[in-house]
Amino acid sequence: MSSRSVQDEEKYKNYRRLYNRCRNEAELLYYKEIFDTRINSIKQLWNNLNSFAFLGKKKDKNNISKLVVDNNVITDTKSMSNAFNTYFCTVGGKLQSNIKGSDNHLFKTYMPAPVKESMFCSPLTRTEIIQIIAKFKNNKSPGPDNIGPRLLKEVASEIIDTLLYLFNLSLSTGTVPNSLKMAKVIPVYKKGVRSLVQNYRPISLLSIFDKILEKTMYSRLYNFLSANDILYSFQSGFRKTILLVLL
Repeated sequence: MSSRSVQDEEKYKNYRRLYNRCRNEAELLYYKEIFDTRINSIKQLWNNLNSFAFLGKKKDKNNISKLVVDNNVITDTKSMSNAFNTYFCTVGGKLQSNIKGSDNHLFKTYMPAPVKESMFCSPLTRTEIIQIIAKFKNNKSPGPDNIGPRLLKEVASEIIDTLLYLFNLSLSTGTVPNSLKMAKVIPVYKKGVRSLVQNYRPISLLSIFDKILEKTMYSRLYNFLSANDILYSFQSGFRKTILLVLL
């Protein structure tokens, strides 16, 4: 355009039209691929839509740079971990101490009469463990051992007999291995000032092998409680939904 000639101006306009057309076609092809249902799952389609249209909140990476504890600023990662650990381990007791109960409403008043029958944990089977592993979602975060559901499913056939022996031994002896009691605790920000520990809530990630043992014990314990009518009649949490039909 520095020549200021009509011919150069016309060449520039033609090139600009060609460039804009190619750019628009390339952009259209790009978005068609991003939102193509044949190569993207429903979850991925929503993630793409949120990222391009800003329909959802951006996920917070939860990076914690400092904490304020007893008016002292802490930036060392080990000290911050200890501060979170102290708070999460003591918050329950502090809340309980603030609850003013009444002697007329002791927890024993809600308990039924003792059950004479004793509970027996039936041995696990290979089929039961395989079914539990198959129901795990692949996107679940791993515990301290960094073994996730996807990896477990790949090697399940090779370790199923070992798991069967260990879990049955745990049920028969009433002992849970200490390694399965370890959890990776992640503080998740809720709201308020980010430098205060009380504005976070803990998420505990246990080993996936512990989750298998928990599910097997849950089914046996729940069946025993239900069969002997031990559960409180108004206890609805963590129970299967029962549909009542009124005639």
